[in-house]
Amino acid sequence: MSQNDDGNWVCAIHIVDTDESWDIRESELVSTAKFMNRSDFYDENDAASVEVDPVMGEGKLKG
Repeated sequence: MSQNDDGNWVCAIHIVDTDESWDIRESELVSTAKFMNRSDFYDENDAASVEVDPVMGEGKLKG
């Protein structure tokens, strides 16, 4: 997501399975008043941990 100079938000969506991408403006979204949890999108058991070197700013996989 990013915000332009006018204060409007834009987000990019990429669907890996079909290799499709879209840029969507905030004004194009419609609120459904529904909320989802992180676990609806990510399998917490399949997460990767990354350790970042604070000096170099580079990361490497932990474990």
